[in-house]
Amino acid sequence: MITFEQFVESLGEFAKQYTPEQLQQLHTDVKRFAQLVIATRRAKEVADNPRSPQTYLDRTAVDRTLK
Repeated sequence: MITFEQFVESLGEFAKQYTPEQLQQLHTDVKRFAQLVIATRRAKEVADNPRSPQTYLDRTAVDRTLK
């Protein structure tokens, strides 16, 4: 995750509309939301194929059949 300073810098001119306390709260909320999205995505991947990683591996590479 990016630091608070990087976060404020990435907001550019919009950051001037908020107090430092509001920016800190926004940064915290965005980090929490990102963690939630990542956890949801990981949970979905596990739920899609609970027994074997083979299906997931097949989606990421060309046919790996041995000849």
